[in-house]
Amino acid sequence: MSETLDISLDLSSKKNRRFIHAYIRRLLKQYTSENNKRKRLQEENAALRKYIDDTADLVEFAKNVRAIPRPHDTIP
Repeated sequence: MSETLDISLDLSSKKNRRFIHAYIRRLLKQYTSENNKRKRLQEENAALRKYIDDTADLVEFAKNVRAIPRPHDTIP
């Protein structure tokens, strides 16, 4: 994100002020966009982790249920 500006920082020039303000707005918009993207990916990652944990819990529960002897299994 390192860019160099080839413009004088003479703020008395209206053209320079507009350019600098537009440049700063663009950088802020880019930063906000990247920050929002990072936040969205973290939320999706958290949702996937929860899904994986829930699935693992269900698999463990199913194993425990299958391990319980049933009455029809014990009848000779």
